[in-house]
Amino acid sequence: MVPNLKQIAVLWDPRPGRTHLQAVERVAASFRLRIQVQEMRSPEDFENAFKILHARSQALIILPSPMSYTYPKQLAELAQKYRLPATSMSKRFAEFGGTVSYGPNNSESTIRNAKQVAKILNGGKPSDIPI
Repeated sequence: MVPNLKQIAVLWDPRPGRTHLQAVERVAASFRLRIQVQEMRSPEDFENAFKILHARSQALIILPSPMSYTYPKQLAELAQKYRLPATSMSKRFAEFGGTVSYGPNNSESTIRNAKQVAKILNGGKPSDIPI
């Protein structure tokens, strides 16, 4: 999506932990990409984070967190405003105009989980239910 990509920004909420950030760091290193990590702890941090990231990076990854799933519209609008190609795991991010989303279908997962719970509540053995 971004020819000659050399520098990528990562918008990260540290509260859920470092798992996703560490994965991005490993992949970036394998492609010899520089990354710039910008923390977000509240929606009030968004505008300033985008200003900083836009000036230094060619693209943006928004790591999953309760905040990124709660405010996809604001994040998509800021990505558009700062003309920063951005990806998020939130489907709604792309629906609101973000460049792309890539992640699980949470609605489908919820339906599948509810069907599995119903089987158990109706007497099914959990060990007999494939996951």
